[in-house]
Amino acid sequence: MGSGTSVVECYLAKFVVPNGRVVAVDFAHEMNREARNLAKKEQVQNIHFVTATAKKLPILNNSQNIIISCNVGLSPGYLNDFLPEARRSIVNSEKSRLILTGIVSEIEKLRGVFTILQNHGFELANEKFLRSSDSIIALISARPILKTKK
Repeated sequence: MGSGTSVVECYLAKFVVPNGRVVAVDFAHEMNREARNLAKKEQVQNIHFVTATAKKLPILNNSQNIIISCNVGLSPGYLNDFLPEARRSIVNSEKSRLILTGIVSEIEKLRGVFTILQNHGFELANEKFLRSSDSIIALISARPILKTKK
């Protein structure tokens, strides 16, 4: 989610070969056009580009092993829009991961992020922080809280 020109996604696609596929999602048609050009230039064929918003992802239920949301922030509004779609789309497995990166102004706001994750069916797996002079860059790994089969 938030793939932009898909530099990272093209890089990742090379690691999931031969059976894996990367789905790059951005809301801007222009970004996806640039991303397709990069994938063609880099000869990456196992990547699919989707124009969509965080509120409505055209992705099948339980079809993604890893979901990465880069550079789009960790605001409650974005997370409350995105996380229901992420939870719907992610495979119900201990190995599945949701990776979030973003910038927050204070550590207290990260506690709110952890609460929002839990409210949407995810639990914290790991977190890393890098402090700059006026903000915190966060890398958060979460896994789905497993749904028991009936």
